[in-house]
Amino acid sequence: MIFSEHGPNIPQSLLDEHAAGKVIFFVGAGLSCGAGLPNFRNLVSEVKKYFRFDDFTEHEIDGAIQNYQLDHALEIMSRSLIHGDEQLIDAYCNIFNTVNRSEYLSAHIFNFWLIKTSTNVL
Repeated sequence: MIFSEHGPNIPQSLLDEHAAGKVIFFVGAGLSCGAGLPNFRNLVSEVKKYFRFDDFTEHEIDGAIQNYQLDHALEIMSRSLIHGDEQLIDAYCNIFNTVNRSEYLSAHIFNFWLIKTSTNVL
């Protein structure tokens, strides 16, 4: 069964087991990608595009991203910007404002349904 346009196709037997309290779905952070949100690596790469850095800093950031040292890449960006974290937050907001909120909302409502227990407690 598919609950949203870009959602997963979950076998009815698995949904029945869930309804009976025999199955609990565990989902990772990547689940939001289906709603149009970037994964963390893509988010860091997109944030970087909002700014100009000198060649050395650019190379340092690219190396951190390539090696999946994403927190370090953001730290390098923050210390290289005049207003650091404030500028990064503005970039995050710009990126997330481009997300189709109806897709995001429908995907996450479905996700909350999937992770509830048989007693409707998260």
